[in-house]
Amino acid sequence: LPKGADADTSAIQSLQSNVQDVQNALKSVDKYSEYEERYVAFSASDPPPANNVLKQINFTRTFSTIPFIQITLDIQDTVVRVPYYANVTKTGFQVGSNYGAAVKGVWYKAYVK
Repeated sequence: LPKGADADTSAIQSLQSNVQDVQNALKSVDKYSEYEERYVAFSASDPPPANNVLKQINFTRTFSTIPFIQITLDIQDTVVRVPYYANVTKTGFQVGSNYGAAVKGVWYKAYVK
């Protein structure tokens, strides 16, 4: 800003905060030797799992070893549902729920340290 110009400090602080958020996100990714995260949406052409049946979710890559995973099923229902996952491999994992129709998709993060 030129000397004597009124600075909008809130805008500057907001931009600095956004830059810090991006830097923090990059640091978290850098600590893994292999990393992948994404959302897989279910649709008419790729339906959710049937009740109490596992559905395969494939990674977009093959990991060098079985990765650690963090999974959140996108369940949109007012009734309590039981989500679960199983069979994690280098290429994917399986998810299920006691009521599959409530599952709209799955968020996951997979990584190798």
